[in-house]
Amino acid sequence: MPGSAAQPQPTRLQVAVVKGPPGLLTYLAPDGELPAPGSRVRVPLGRRGAIGFVVAHGGGAPEGTALKAASAPLDPAPPIGPDMLALTRRVADYYMVPWGPVLAAAMPPMGADGPVAARTVRVARLAIPPQDALALADDLEGRAPRQAQALRDLAAALELPCAELPQGVVPRLIERGLVVVTARQAARSPLADMERNAPARAPVEHLSPPQQAALDAVAGAFGRFVPFLLHGVTGSGKTEVYLRLAQRAMEGGGQALILTPEIALASHLTMAARERFGRAVVVLHSGLSDGERRDEWERARHDPAVGLVIGTRSAVFAPLPRLRLIVVDEEHDGAYKQEESPRYHGRDVALMRAQGLDVPVLLGSATPSLESYDHAKNGRYGYLILPERVRASALPQVRLVDLREEKSVKKGGVITVPLLEALQNTLAAGEQALLFLNRRGFAPSILCRSCGHTFRCGHCAVSLTFHRASRRLQCHYCDARLPVPDACPECGNRLLETLGLGTEGLVAELAELLPDARVARMDRDTTRTKNAHLNILGDMAARRVDILVGTQMIAKGHDLPGITLVGVVCADQGIHVPDFRAAENAFSLLTQVAGRAGRAEAPGRVVLQAFDPDNAAIRHALEHDYAGFAAGELQMREALGFPPRGRVVRLLLRDRDGARLKAAEADLAALAQHLPPDVEVLGPAPPPLAMLRGELRSHMLLKGRKVGPLRQAARWLLDNAPTKPNLKRVRLDVDVDPQTML
Repeated sequence: MPGSAAQPQPTRLQVAVVKGPPGLLTYLAPDGELPAPGSRVRVPLGRRGAIGFVVAHGGGAPEGTALKAASAPLDPAPPIGPDMLALTRRVADYYMVPWGPVLAAAMPPMGADGPVAARTVRVARLAIPPQDALALADDLEGRAPRQAQALRDLAAALELPCAELPQGVVPRLIERGLVVVTARQAARSPLADMERNAPARAPVEHLSPPQQAALDAVAGAFGRFVPFLLHGVTGSGKTEVYLRLAQRAMEGGGQALILTPEIALASHLTMAARERFGRAVVVLHSGLSDGERRDEWERARHDPAVGLVIGTRSAVFAPLPRLRLIVVDEEHDGAYKQEESPRYHGRDVALMRAQGLDVPVLLGSATPSLESYDHAKNGRYGYLILPERVRASALPQVRLVDLREEKSVKKGGVITVPLLEALQNTLAAGEQALLFLNRRGFAPSILCRSCGHTFRCGHCAVSLTFHRASRRLQCHYCDARLPVPDACPECGNRLLETLGLGTEGLVAELAELLPDARVARMDRDTTRTKNAHLNILGDMAARRVDILVGTQMIAKGHDLPGITLVGVVCADQGIHVPDFRAAENAFSLLTQVAGRAGRAEAPGRVVLQAFDPDNAAIRHALEHDYAGFAAGELQMREALGFPPRGRVVRLLLRDRDGARLKAAEADLAALAQHLPPDVEVLGPAPPPLAMLRGELRSHMLLKGRKVGPLRQAARWLLDNAPTKPNLKRVRLDVDVDPQTML
């Protein structure tokens, strides 16, 4: 209408959805409200809609496009701040994954339409003046002593949770008009359960000169992005350096973040930090309930008293507005790599975050990854060394048992005479032992002695493991479970026998050979319940256990002074896996588990059983020779062009139909012929795990000296895959810097 004012156009929102198309989608802002960047909104998409994050205002779809409106924000305030928006965008770009799933990974589990419900507690408070309550308590003492005590407690505290008052008393006091009860929001506290189960720790009064030098070097870099590698032998006091650095960072209101690869290590470190810093500590890992994770995340985000967050991989995204330091403990550990999309590496994201915030990052390990070690030796990282144990104890003596010559004591068992004698001597001395076998269950497979049939998972290319306690055959990849059959399904014969032993079988063997020994087992099966790992470690620390049997979760980080003997049941396990990191992983695991022995005054001993004692990883682990192992392995990586002397990007094809997968392989190979000559192409071909969770798999490796051209090549393949009809029918994923080729 002539002369009328132009109507304002609704603001456009750029939204990254958590589940949906990979690019940004354009929506209109809801009426009367403009969600800030970092806000969660619900958007119309498909039949059910989707949850997404607003990442920008304006732009997007061409003018004239019919746009739908997003919902109002799902949270009272944007859960993602500007720094985290920038970090998640960088992570998404580098790892070639959609932005939305990375943003979701940066948050605790949240409800579809808002935050997880807050926990409430019933709180009682006096309805009369405190002095009247005290006078009445004196009058009730003879007739109702529990009511009298409750009144005195309330007079002193003014209000208390009902659960802390004598049971059954509160309703009586309410009836008499003496007390009123209200509901109040309360944060869940996962640390309370941990503290009840935590082993005691001796205080550390003085740092060694190398520890002090490391502390001063990192603290001197506050305010700048400087990556450091702390290379310390097992028992050299890396944890104490971490905690003192955290204390330095917290001075003046700053914050620190410490990452560990496993829940057990995070819990152990959290208890040490809680003793020192009290309520200033927050813990974040998947072992917490959804509510606990949400409450701890909110505490980190809003509570000015929080100065330290400790957690596993996803804690790298913890909301810390005053972050001054990041520490990555056991930085070599493969658990830092997420093996499902978004396939980020927690250590490398920590480096990205530190760079974006201009803060130092400390990577610690007794067996550094070859990438970090190479960076340190070439001057790209500061190199800090802790060459000796802090308690002046020597590294343990290692005895090699050649399994080609030494037979097991028990038929079908795994314990040889030298290992049994070492266990007997350890128990006689009142000391503790640790037996390492990186295979859970009773036996890795069951065989029909008549026809040779073995039981394999119908969804994965692996054998089913026999678990005797549950009388089940179980797949350790997809968790499929079957009852143990009475007879062979192929020939009907009942002559079924187990092959090999897992941790459950090793415990049974110990019960026969050492019936008086108190044995505990620590693996994924025995630590499924909350804080179960702390219960086991607490029993070890209290000397209620003589022998601890476990998988790799007992191999690193734990400081149990009573352990003087470590037995490695089969050192060859994992060495001959078809993966270029196999030797590195084996060396690291052997060195780490050997380091659990002799961490106090009594000398440590290691009995290492192996079929291939001349293998380089085993030979160097026997001598605690990291430098020698690294030199040989780096020479091999240089010749083959594998990290750290080259880079790799992996493309993974998946489908349930073998014919479709074969056709897609051919299309991918045809596209790869157009890649530039500086990109070496291997495959496509089936990986060692050719089927996983019901899907057939094929992979292609792109190799080169620098990752940039490889990512460009992978992006070109992804962009052109839709032009090939067979590739459109299968799933194609990209893994930048893969940690495994399985």
